[in-house]
Amino acid sequence: MKDTNFVVDRLIAGEIFFFAGSGISYASNLPSAYAVLEHTTNVFLPATISDEEKKDICNTIQPEVFYESIIGMTRSYECLGIWRSLYRAEQEKHGVQCTPNFSHLFIVEYSSKNSLPIITTNFDSMFEQACDLLNIKYRVVLPTESPPDMEVDSLSICKVHGSIQDNKGEYSPHALWTTMTQITKINTKWIEYLNALMANKHLCFVGYSGRDIDFFPYIAEFPQKSGAQKIVWVNRFDGDHSDVASKSCDAIRACLWPSELFESISNRVNIQAPTKREQLTNDAGHIEALLSSLEKSLTEKQLLTDEEKELLYCGLLAKLGNYRDAHKYAIEIEETKLSHLCRPSSKHLLLLTCARLSHEISRYESCRKYAMKVLAMLKSENGYDVNAALQASCLVSEAYRMSIPNDIYFGQTKRFRDYLYVAFVMAHFMLTTFKAKVKMFRNKLQYYDLSLETQHELIEHRIRFYALTQSILGSPQRGWHRLAKAFLIRMWNSIRDMSYHVGYSAGIANSGKFKYRLSPLEKTKSESANIYALTTSATGAELLVRNEADQLLRDGKFDESRSKFTEYANMAQKSGNTLNEIKGIIGFAYVNRMEGKMPLLTDALRRRFSTLISEVEGRRWREHFAYIETIFAKTENT
Repeated sequence: MKDTNFVVDRLIAGEIFFFAGSGISYASNLPSAYAVLEHTTNVFLPATISDEEKKDICNTIQPEVFYESIIGMTRSYECLGIWRSLYRAEQEKHGVQCTPNFSHLFIVEYSSKNSLPIITTNFDSMFEQACDLLNIKYRVVLPTESPPDMEVDSLSICKVHGSIQDNKGEYSPHALWTTMTQITKINTKWIEYLNALMANKHLCFVGYSGRDIDFFPYIAEFPQKSGAQKIVWVNRFDGDHSDVASKSCDAIRACLWPSELFESISNRVNIQAPTKREQLTNDAGHIEALLSSLEKSLTEKQLLTDEEKELLYCGLLAKLGNYRDAHKYAIEIEETKLSHLCRPSSKHLLLLTCARLSHEISRYESCRKYAMKVLAMLKSENGYDVNAALQASCLVSEAYRMSIPNDIYFGQTKRFRDYLYVAFVMAHFMLTTFKAKVKMFRNKLQYYDLSLETQHELIEHRIRFYALTQSILGSPQRGWHRLAKAFLIRMWNSIRDMSYHVGYSAGIANSGKFKYRLSPLEKTKSESANIYALTTSATGAELLVRNEADQLLRDGKFDESRSKFTEYANMAQKSGNTLNEIKGIIGFAYVNRMEGKMPLLTDALRRRFSTLISEVEGRRWREHFAYIETIFAKTENT
């Protein structure tokens, strides 16, 4: 909904409070997030990586995904050193002029006059500097603190994703929320605070993309609740991410630059900010010198070895959805440079990466082999790494699970030994969970004492267990027993809530993916799709398309279902997930069977299927594919 007049009227009435993103700081001469990320890649990626590849990473990957990987490897917040370029003292040291622009000044003066807080996800200190220019008393409130009281005698600048400096004005990298875990974990007290504000005032987004998981999904729901005011969004362009997000919450749009809107009404709301503006000169040269200096300083710290940089790059390839190349790269490192890794934690990470990537490209026996190799390595080391042990144990269970032909379209008569194997895998999952609790007890560890990677792996272990349970109890094609369906939906909701609580974005999306198969609600699909897009999860995005294909098949929309199965197979071909590609082809054939069309596959798809099946590891899968081939052969001869 576009209505600039409504926005103007509400501003004049003092009925709006602001939620600001990085877009309003572009005119302040600050280094962009892209520039910070680009200089960080120069430090932490191998020297052999081309500038083109680095640009692709910077343009594609969510920064929080990138920084979570680096912090996880370095175990240090020193790796955030390039963000120091947002720190005022560092800018002044290098002769860089960065000052609040008109949007900052307007928002500060307007919010102060109307006794309203400013909410921002920005790290920079532009709002603080704007207050200093306008002689406005203010207080910075960080996300770890309690929200401010409604009746305060100073302007509250609520920096809900952290700040480049602490309350004493000192550079503080620990105060920056730069990881997916941090921007996923639900901050209940701040959600409730925003909800209370929106009961009486209109929230206005400016310079904001809506790409976080911890705030926007909840804010978008508030207007649907009784008493909540409509959301307002100032965004000039149609079709960008902000536009899409604004439509998802039915926001009232003002299609202008924030500065255009504010300048047009400053006199009408008695804002004097224009007199405080400084004319900025093009300072690109000084900014680049600042970034280069920080890059040099960070490089000299040598937080990662050359081999660890290669391992980091391998992990980023996987996070970009390029599983086949990432797997090839990881195996090459493991075969030639494992002994060169000095830190045991890096050796464990390399083998765990090999296991996970083997899983992604459907080499399940290799996945188990690498996970077992980690467990064997831990037994021979002096210091026992509980985190690596728990992750490896979970991956062993997962390798066993994925060796069961599941989520299939042409049912095969089960043999007694098949039931025994399924029982063995279920028991293995439960035993792994029990052993994990014992190891934590012996080492006097609680769940939150574990590394983030281990916390997430344990949630994923639970997701896999219930995914197997769901597969055993039924399939999308056969329908669901009412009690089993209710039980599974309850489990998926529980896992989703826990994932939000600990900040595991993939857990939220994956639980939604399986819940959608039981209850195909658009909200469930959208939540998972947004997270998969944000985290560039290729496998997750593929399975969402597969879920859509299943639903279209249940609705009897055969042409559309075939199209979705083809899309699913092609997406998997691009990422390197062989089993998903095969399942897409088999799904296409199953649609034809349900519609009564012969042959079940075109010649091209038949050849593609025959070529792919040899790449999937696991005797049971090979037996199942042989069975499928007999079905295809019969229809071809009909």
